Amino acid sequence: MSGVTKLGEGYGKSENEIPIDIALTKMLDWLIDRKKAPLTWKKELASVQTKIDAAKAELPDTPEIKQFLKDKNLTYFDCEKILDLLKDANESQSKTLFGQYTSKRMKDWTDIMKAYQQNNIFLAEAAHTLTTLVSYDLPQLQKKLNALNKQQAELSKKEEDSKRNVTSFHNRLLKEMEDYDLTVINRDPAVSPWGDEDLRQAVQAYSRSQLPTIFESITQCAQNPDLMSAIEFYTAFLRFTQLPGSDEPTQEVLPTARYIAQNGNVSLKTFQGIPDEPAEIPSTQEPAIKPTPIASPPQPLKSSIEVDWTVIDDSPAANKEPPKEIKDIPITESTIDWDIVIPEEDKVTDIVWDDDIPSLDYGSIEVVEISSAGVEKLPDQVETFLSDTPTRNLFLDDIIELKNFLNQRKEELQAKDNSILDPLQDAPAIIKEENFKLVNQYSALVEKIYSLLTGQNFKKLLEIKNSQRYVDRIVGGLHHLRGCIDRSFSGGKYAADKTIEIQDQAKATMPEIAEMKTRIADLRKNIENALSDQFSGRPVHITGDVPK
Repeated sequence: MSGVTKLGEGYGKSENEIPIDIALTKMLDWLIDRKKAPLTWKKELASVQTKIDAAKAELPDTPEIKQFLKDKNLTYFDCEKILDLLKDANESQSKTLFGQYTSKRMKDWTDIMKAYQQNNIFLAEAAHTLTTLVSYDLPQLQKKLNALNKQQAELSKKEEDSKRNVTSFHNRLLKEMEDYDLTVINRDPAVSPWGDEDLRQAVQAYSRSQLPTIFESITQCAQNPDLMSAIEFYTAFLRFTQLPGSDEPTQEVLPTARYIAQNGNVSLKTFQGIPDEPAEIPSTQEPAIKPTPIASPPQPLKSSIEVDWTVIDDSPAANKEPPKEIKDIPITESTIDWDIVIPEEDKVTDIVWDDDIPSLDYGSIEVVEISSAGVEKLPDQVETFLSDTPTRNLFLDDIIELKNFLNQRKEELQAKDNSILDPLQDAPAIIKEENFKLVNQYSALVEKIYSLLTGQNFKKLLEIKNSQRYVDRIVGGLHHLRGCIDRSFSGGKYAADKTIEIQDQAKATMPEIAEMKTRIADLRKNIENALSDQFSGRPVHITGDVPK
């Protein structure tokens, strides 16, 4: 057996050299089970803490002692350090014959230390304090720091999103403003909001400035000779393709398209045959206008219609005698006597119309509204053939009809088979001379006019011109974008301010965590040393997630 070697923990070591491992979560129970601390340690500790509270009021006001009294309960090891500080402060120089301190402070704190050491109360308190710090206080601070860091990350993301939204809404606002030529009002969204009336006037002014340009483009295309040629070609085709024996069309083909091709974008009054006359605005200094005398009084009316004046009554009394019918009563001046007596002094024997005042033509007077501020509003722009909705729609209908016809003729010409007898061989020369290239040329011009009349920008300008509600919707959209910018900017500013506040809280929490870890490490070391003394110098290790 001499060749057998024993292996195992502790082999070759004395008992005093074998370490004692104590789990942190079971350390207090471990002390009580091994009679190293009494079961009633809390009751005895309360009396000790009462002495500590009374002795703290007598401590000298020095920086070294203040750091032990700040925001924490004193433990046995703190009291031990305070007693050492008092000794260094010459509090322990005078003693009695029996070796007791004459200084009240030294005496009080010495008694406190003895009360702690009795029944090892200090060990139970230290174990309980260490468990509380490691299991609750330190995780709480770390959880708080993690929450602050998470909140800081969310606020940083919110701030970036707000900046991105401000840029997006700002660009959209600038685009809307450029679309309506509003950059002259305000290009910077950080300036105070605009007035609604200013925006309305600016939008309407933009419409008034852009519509004449589009009208001019449409007019130039309409007065292109190719349009008139296309209209004549379509007219000849319609008349040629009529059924035999049918009457020749009495109505003019595409009348509105033909009119604008010949006359251009004339005023609406000219189109209607009404001569354009300048509006006359009466001066406020002129005397009141008296009515022009009527040439002859109206003739009395005679009724030629038989009126049945029968009154139907369902009551019993009404059924006794049938109602009488009144028919053919001529209406004359002397038929009705109203029995009105006019005093002699109030009768008007003659009316003087003051013939010196020339009669006025009321049709030539244009009513001019006057605002409450006393400023006269200018008359609206003169309506033209294209600015008037009904006439413009008639022109558009003609263009659509002509466009569809030309598109159909192009398809027919492309699919034309020369082997089949041409049905248009007896057609007029204007139809025989047609070819795909010519019809395609006509179609391109008509398509261009159609695109000008139906373009989105043109429709938008017409809506602005004709609809106040549409203008209000545009102004509301601009204010909505402005509000989005303001809200996004405020949200970003709040996130930035809150981020700074969270950063300050995180910076204040980190030293607390570091200080608590230092306190836990010191307390752990002191407990291990104290327990080692209890077990004749055997090394003691407190296991668990305890900072060292």
